[in-house]
Amino acid sequence: MYKRIIILLTLILAIVFTAPAYAAENLEISLQDAVKMALDNSKKIKSSEKSVETQKENFSEAQTGYKYTPVTEGLRSADKPAFLSYFNNAYMLELYKKQLENEKKQLVIDAKTAYFNCLNFGLRKIIQEKTVAMNELKLSQEKSRYAVGMATKSSVGAAESLVATDKAALEDAVAKLDKAYNTLSTMLGLDQQNTIPVLTSPVEAEFAKLDDVDLETKRAVDNSMEVWTGQESARLSTQLRIFERDPEVGQYKEEKAYLDAAVTKDNVKLQLRDLCNSINYVVEKNNQLVAQKEEAEENYRVVKAQYDLGMITKDILLRVELLKLGIDSGLSELSAQYVINRDALAKYQNMFTY
Repeated sequence: MYKRIIILLTLILAIVFTAPAYAAENLEISLQDAVKMALDNSKKIKSSEKSVETQKENFSEAQTGYKYTPVTEGLRSADKPAFLSYFNNAYMLELYKKQLENEKKQLVIDAKTAYFNCLNFGLRKIIQEKTVAMNELKLSQEKSRYAVGMATKSSVGAAESLVATDKAALEDAVAKLDKAYNTLSTMLGLDQQNTIPVLTSPVEAEFAKLDDVDLETKRAVDNSMEVWTGQESARLSTQLRIFERDPEVGQYKEEKAYLDAAVTKDNVKLQLRDLCNSINYVVEKNNQLVAQKEEAEENYRVVKAQYDLGMITKDILLRVELLKLGIDSGLSELSAQYVINRDALAKYQNMFTY
């Protein structure tokens, strides 16, 4: 069953760093912009691309020594170094190519994660600001009650302590938001002193449960970079076995390589099954919060009307608003988690697009 849930967090889209004293340029960045900028700016990707090009040259050179198919019988000792070079360089070339593609996919996931973190930490900051405002209002009310003998000094102290705790939590939220923006800016190659990133894409997801976890897991395992590396390493050990002086040593290395590949495959299978189950859990959790959101919005509408008529105090309105915002925050974080998990699964399944 497919459900489209788009979390439009209007407040978040206005979140940027506090402008410094000097002039700085606002730069609107969509999620697609962020992905492209991260790919273009990555020094690691550029380095890996150079490694692939270098390895192509190494393999091309190694090919010149591959004059016949080596077998145990008739293999000339003088030809062994050339064959070893050929097989090793062929393996390394394919490995570097796959590593490069895998790094690009992971960078896309990391860029999305950094982008979503800015938005979600922004909403947490808004919630904490409203929490401080609500409890400062309660503190003011408690002080007024104490002034007329309707509250105790200890109750005022408790209210003051709560406000102090909330302000400390707000400072932590501001620090996390600042760190999230610094991480994103660094990843995108932005001049953090002169550029203020303004994020224009909301956190959104098209939630869909995985109907067959076993099938999705198998597809991911079969295309996994880690599994391929183990299997190709084992296959290489078979190719190189005939070059060992001691046949038993060659057999030992080959058997160990295949055992290591099998262990890697089992571990990856467990990891990917957990990932698939996590995706389905997020879908179910999202469904629960969607139902709570409808109830919270209706409750807020009623309480807001009561406040407008002077029937309740502002702290009660703020408390109900915070409940609604908390659900919005939860939905946004679930949306981010779902997108990242589905991208991770697609990366393993070799179905990733960017």
